[in-house]
Amino acid sequence: MIRRIKRSLFLKWTILSIFLATLLLAIASFTTIRIFHKDLKKSLLEREKGRVNFVVERIEDFFEKITKTLLFISGDENFLNKGLSHAEGHLENILHLTDYFYELTMLNEKGKEVLKVSYELVKPSDLKDQLKSELFQTASKGQFYYGDFFLTKDFMPSMVIAVPLGGLEKKTGGVLSSKVKLQYLWNLISQSQIGAKGITCVVDREGRLLAHSNPMNVLNSLKLKALPKVDEILAGEDGLKQIEDAEGERFYCVVKSVRNLGWRVIVQVPAKEVSQTVSRVTLTAVQWILITFSAGLILSFYIFRKLIFPIKKLSSEMGKVSKGNLNIFIEPKSEDEVGTLTESFNQMVGDLKQSQEALRESEEKFRRIFENSKDMVYMTSSDGEFIDVNQAGVEMLGYGSKEELMQIRAEDTYFHPEERKKFQDEIAEEGFIKDFELKLKRKDGSPIDVLITASIRKNGSGEIIGYEGIIKNITGRKRMEEELLKKSENLQILFDLSKLINQSLDLDEVLSLALDRLMELTGFEMGGIYLIQESGKEFEFKYHKGFSQSFAENVKFLRYGEGICGKAIELKRPISLTIDEYPTPQIKPFLKEEGIQSLISIPLLAKEKPVGAINLATRSSRLMSPKEENLLEIIGNQIGLAIENAKLFSNIAKAKSEWENTFDSVTDLITVRDKDYRIIRANKSAFKRYGLKPEEMIGKRCFESLHQGDQPCEKCYISETLRTKRPITGERYSKYLNGIFKYYTFPIYDEEGEVVAVVDLAREVTQEKRLETEKEVINNI
Repeated sequence: MIRRIKRSLFLKWTILSIFLATLLLAIASFTTIRIFHKDLKKSLLEREKGRVNFVVERIEDFFEKITKTLLFISGDENFLNKGLSHAEGHLENILHLTDYFYELTMLNEKGKEVLKVSYELVKPSDLKDQLKSELFQTASKGQFYYGDFFLTKDFMPSMVIAVPLGGLEKKTGGVLSSKVKLQYLWNLISQSQIGAKGITCVVDREGRLLAHSNPMNVLNSLKLKALPKVDEILAGEDGLKQIEDAEGERFYCVVKSVRNLGWRVIVQVPAKEVSQTVSRVTLTAVQWILITFSAGLILSFYIFRKLIFPIKKLSSEMGKVSKGNLNIFIEPKSEDEVGTLTESFNQMVGDLKQSQEALRESEEKFRRIFENSKDMVYMTSSDGEFIDVNQAGVEMLGYGSKEELMQIRAEDTYFHPEERKKFQDEIAEEGFIKDFELKLKRKDGSPIDVLITASIRKNGSGEIIGYEGIIKNITGRKRMEEELLKKSENLQILFDLSKLINQSLDLDEVLSLALDRLMELTGFEMGGIYLIQESGKEFEFKYHKGFSQSFAENVKFLRYGEGICGKAIELKRPISLTIDEYPTPQIKPFLKEEGIQSLISIPLLAKEKPVGAINLATRSSRLMSPKEENLLEIIGNQIGLAIENAKLFSNIAKAKSEWENTFDSVTDLITVRDKDYRIIRANKSAFKRYGLKPEEMIGKRCFESLHQGDQPCEKCYISETLRTKRPITGERYSKYLNGIFKYYTFPIYDEEGEVVAVVDLAREVTQEKRLETEKEVINNI
């Protein structure tokens, strides 16, 4: 038996394998039990520390990305210097290109919000004064401002971040503020769930929850600092801590602070789960050691027998491949290293074949992309000869065929030939150029706007031998940009006009401002405003400029429907016409005396109701385009509404004056007192009877100023009305006024039905009482 073992390498290998496997099993078992129970717990806790570090790093990266974005915007010279219209467009682009901003606000150096873009509708009245706010006071001094965490009305976690305009080094005094969605924070925490009872959460300095593995705890405004042991954790240093809850269950807590924000990230793992994990891993390790021992015994019987033949086969076939034969495949006979080597050999041969096929497919694919691209793809030499161009380029430049275009030099396609030199200079600096804007010339000579993205081609010596790139036709987009710019200008005009005419409620001032602004806007040298009389049957020439006085007197009044203003109001839109087209013959001579050639009438409407019209005239021939008429129609509606508001204000002021005259003409003593017995209003009869001046009564408590007391009078009717909320009538003798008065008190209610003030009417009946007493005495006699 011993001799057989000496001769057989297979038996030697088997005995050696059994011995080594048994030895390794004993060592591994002992080491596993010792190491796992000692070090695995520490490893698991270190993993949780790593999880905390990961969460903190992601939070810090998130806020660093936000602050860098805000600093980039605020430090952009174009953003700061090209006006609010450009800034608004820039902020709207940022809002749509990022997924964490939902509102951006720009504050000037006085703390006034001058621009706000949001996913919600922003009205001018939404712009606030934040001069005294912590946000402005912090950011305007060149520091970052991080606001408090809050939930929006649709439960979106949010906070406010602000930076100084111009960046941290250039303090312009202005501030760029943003409202940031913290959904990323919630998603990050929810993905960090640990075990069955473990939690991950983020809290602020006050212990308020900002994010939690269970978001309902945040929605319920759970304040962790109020929980047992938690404020002890938050007050301490970062690191690993052990706590017990109210039921005595132990937890491991890992705490780490978030830089700049003062937030804490807490990962809490039940100690029971850590212990179970250690036991489970230990058991698994022992099981795998036994499995490995068994597998090693079985595989050792075959490893030697199947080792030599595959290696010889592999060596033979590799020689064939080296001679260029790629149609080679070796069937793997095992799954060990030799089998892996065989598969790698087959993979190598297969990769070589695929590389050849992929090269052919790549050439075909890029040729299809080249031909099917909707943009022009081209290649030219350094001296401007076309080497290749796709069909889209032929159609873009208006040529009949690719061959015809190939006969043209590249510089001949430039609408401005000097731009060819500029293109070559710029692309030579960096080796490429992106979105270079210029005009090209089609075959028929018409210009097209394009963007060129190209790179240079060099030979082995580094010399430029040509250019290749893509040309995109942006003629349609340029036209849309011009129309958008025109619309923006019109909106600015409407805004400026609305702001100008609504700054006053005086009718004459509104008429003057409106006419002056319209004449300045249109360039007409004469203008006048007709207002409809209350009867609704006549127009009155209320205000004019540039017309002679005699003309104004001749057209002072017009019947409803006469003149160009009558026609404009009838159609409810602006109309423009020449003097020969004027609809009322009797007025035409007066217009000709003024030398007028063209006229415009703009109806003034307030909520679809006509209130008048503005007539503009010029001594030159001029008609308005449909777009100009549309703008004037909108302006007319604005002016009409401003005139109507001015009229309403005038009527209200008149009614107020009449009411005050009536109030002061009453001979009875009338005072109005609030819930604190302060006199807030009194008529002239009250001042005269009490012998006090208004400043001696108004704002003073009635029992202090009228009765020199420190509390309401006994059985005070005012107190009774405030208590019962009902009118009270009574009669009493006033020692202060030395007379008998009959009192009437009436409560004044607010919208909720609560009494906010009391009207006190006192009528002196001293003389009537004296007469009644004398009459009673006479009757008794």
